[in-house]
Amino acid sequence: MGTDYEEKRQTPRIAMDADFCEVALPGGQGHLAIVRDISLGGVRVEFSSCDETSALCTGCPVQVRDLPEAWEGLAGKSFPGRMVWREGLFAGIAFSQPLPAETKDFWYFRLLQLDLRA
Repeated sequence: MGTDYEEKRQTPRIAMDADFCEVALPGGQGHLAIVRDISLGGVRVEFSSCDETSALCTGCPVQVRDLPEAWEGLAGKSFPGRMVWREGLFAGIAFSQPLPAETKDFWYFRLLQLDLRA
């Protein structure tokens, strides 16, 4: 994962360790993925197998479903986006629209918590 992607990031990312989501082609079967980091504009995920997710290619439209329940207003919803990069088990997905505004207060609270732990 090169620095090209890091330089294009517009919003702060929050690292995650054990939260899951589903990633699927629109109308397709979901593939479970670990959310490694998330921002208002996208998510970096890790899949358990490349074979099972081979149809999820760079540039293809995807749906990100069931984001972590800890994120208020996101659990149980589906967010369209596109896969902007893929390297082995890892992938970066840009949301078509930023995450809903109601998540922002909680978002900045989480960033503050992470800053206090550092």
